[in-house]
Amino acid sequence: MSQSPVNNYKCGCGVPIARLKSWTHENPARRFEACKFYNPETNQRGCKFFRWVDEDMTNWQRDTINQLVTEKQLMKGEVSVLQTRLCCLETENKRLKEEFEKLKLKLKKSKKGHSESFGIMIMLCIVVSVMFSFIMVKLLG
Repeated sequence: MSQSPVNNYKCGCGVPIARLKSWTHENPARRFEACKFYNPETNQRGCKFFRWVDEDMTNWQRDTINQLVTEKQLMKGEVSVLQTRLCCLETENKRLKEEFEKLKLKLKKSKKGHSESFGIMIMLCIVVSVMFSFIMVKLLG
């Protein structure tokens, strides 16, 4: 809940009242004004000042907002899973690049003829291409 002081209005404590937003299941996204010392976790207020700013909502509105909040939380979870998968794929991609560089160095050190080296290079390119395609399919799939 974010508190923002409301112009010139004071509660029984003599301090400017705070405008808050409720995220309870019964009153999702409904704004209210309360004593600045209101504690949403214990539901205790400094001087007990409280009033709703928004009108009460219909059951349809309440259900729709609660459903959207739930879907948002599910999407956050899905994003987290996808970020973890992406991190794993990036690590695998880094490992494959290192392996490719080692194979390239090994190829350079090889005393074989150019035609054999060219064939090996083509095979390496094919292997790297297939691995890259596999990673992209896993990432986007």
